[in-house]
Amino acid sequence: EGARTGTILAMYLLVTDTKSGNTKRFYAADLGRWSPERKRSGALKPFAPIALAGRTSRSETVLFYTQGDEKVMQVIRELGRYRFKLMLEVAEDNEWGVLDRLWPSKAPEVGFEAELKYYDARAFIGGSIPLFNPSWRSSSNAGKR
Repeated sequence: EGARTGTILAMYLLVTDTKSGNTKRFYAADLGRWSPERKRSGALKPFAPIALAGRTSRSETVLFYTQGDEKVMQVIRELGRYRFKLMLEVAEDNEWGVLDRLWPSKAPEVGFEAELKYYDARAFIGGSIPLFNPSWRSSSNAGKR
């Protein structure tokens, strides 16, 4: 919030099938664009805490993995809409005064829906499968007009 310095300690992603209500939890494990070659060669950077000074930003491709023995196919069963919720575990400077101690801010999170229009597992050989915003606008603008 605002110009506060903070550190992203961990990132979690919840994916929910809007038809069945099934939800799976993923965690951020690597940074970088995925490909079989990059995975085999170790070219992906392991996720590590990301420090952000006030009024700065950072852009990375974040790769999420299922937790434990869960499989992606346990939530992605067919074409359709899926709900996503990205949650951050953060460490912030808490020396901002009495009001911040009385009303601490919640950890940041963002939610959006996306549509899986086609699925072919072979697409994972070279990368990933695109998802589309049902309104065809960026998630930050979805539902605002």
